[in-house]
Amino acid sequence: MGVPNCPITNEPASRLIQTVPASLLERLWKHVGRTDVSDLFSGIDEFGLWEAPCGLAFFSPAIAGEDAFYRTFYGKFNAHKALKEVAPERPEYIAAAKHVAPDALVLDVGAGCGGFQQHVQHSRFTGLDPYAEPDEQALGVIREDAEAHAASHAGHYDVVSAFQVIEHTTDPVAFASTLSHMVKPGGQLILGVPLWPSPMVNCPNMLINCPPHHLTWWNEGSLEALAHRLGLEVLDIERVPPHRHHAWFHRMEQLTWVDMSREYFANRLSWHLNMAFSLPLSLLWGRFSGLPQDAAPIDIILVARKPAANGKEPDR
Repeated sequence: MGVPNCPITNEPASRLIQTVPASLLERLWKHVGRTDVSDLFSGIDEFGLWEAPCGLAFFSPAIAGEDAFYRTFYGKFNAHKALKEVAPERPEYIAAAKHVAPDALVLDVGAGCGGFQQHVQHSRFTGLDPYAEPDEQALGVIREDAEAHAASHAGHYDVVSAFQVIEHTTDPVAFASTLSHMVKPGGQLILGVPLWPSPMVNCPNMLINCPPHHLTWWNEGSLEALAHRLGLEVLDIERVPPHRHHAWFHRMEQLTWVDMSREYFANRLSWHLNMAFSLPLSLLWGRFSGLPQDAAPIDIILVARKPAANGKEPDR
């Protein structure tokens, strides 16, 4: 396995965190995630989890889920319903909304049910989601992907946001560049991503943290590097508090007894027993007891400004 380059900076990775057999992830997705990923992983023997000099952790090869994968996986666990329920109190929305001026033109990419709109009612909001259902379209969410929308909306919006989207993409720079392309000079790009390290990552064999779901793990350094790569000025990088639907991550971290100091995924009996015991118990514990006192952040947001008029955008 050769050393891959960082998806953000193109620098060689600084270290290999671990290798993960594709067969292990395939079995975990089948038995725990109740989702078949065998076609996506065809021809792949193992994944490398690498750390870049900027702090980004990333999987190589980067194999992303497609429409069928997300519809199956999210459908089995009612993920969209959970996100809709928590939208009014979602901390990353609350933190991001502070940066949206009255009457600003706002585009939220990967908008889902349009939850961010509840926090920016003082703005002119448009949601964008290629999988938007009719009820979501009725809330102002357009059924279109970012590339198609960017082709006709260059420099159109005061704010372009994307929450919990970029970590699912195989090329985060290309995706973020597409978003930046739609921002007016002097406007803002806002990204919300899962934080690494955090309680969500510190749970053994946690499926949502690996291909074909999350392909990159983010922190302050990696977000700063992304803004620099795009030629944007960082206005704020903020770790946001967890919300109630994060409680089970915290409880599962508390219930974990295996040693995760050197790896996050392992095909060991102790790890499988840990999952079988801690997953259902953490879901119950989190539901009835909520977040632990002083629960650590799980998400982080970047707010960055596009240079006014003379700034040159990077190649898309």
